[in-house]
Amino acid sequence: MPARRVLRTDDRSMGTVLWTYHNRALMVFSLVAAPLTLGGFVWAGLAAPRPRLPDVLVALAMGILGAAYFLRISRWRVVADEAGVTAHNFLAARRVLWPEIRQFTLPLGAPWARVELKSGSSLPLSAIQPARITWLLNRQSRAMDAVDELNELLRVRSGSDDQAETQVPVEK
Repeated sequence: MPARRVLRTDDRSMGTVLWTYHNRALMVFSLVAAPLTLGGFVWAGLAAPRPRLPDVLVALAMGILGAAYFLRISRWRVVADEAGVTAHNFLAARRVLWPEIRQFTLPLGAPWARVELKSGSSLPLSAIQPARITWLLNRQSRAMDAVDELNELLRVRSGSDDQAETQVPVEK
């Protein structure tokens, strides 16, 4: 889904939020899959011919773990504010300041975008995932639009008139 601009001030350590991106399709899928996973495992534990308590508890635990996984990935997002970018990935959120960022990229065939740092390392942006059909149809994906918007914000924040570097997809 396209990125959406948010005009609000976050009360935490971030300043005014300039830009945020949620993968809405992934969020909807996750919010539907979580209760179905939990219900499926509970049903499987109780539908056994002779359900025993340990079997039901194991099924319940697996259902809770599966649902927790889906609920966790439903929270993936990227938030850009005046000071930097925060990537909320599976296990943690990582904040990177604008001066530390070299560019945002979305290589051909990559599962998600990433932010390349001036130190040479990179950070995954799990929320920005391209639809595979766009690569097959040779069209620009909404994820690439999000990367372009982040690179434009980087250009504005760095005070440079040069365009931020963009990585051209290379055929394998």
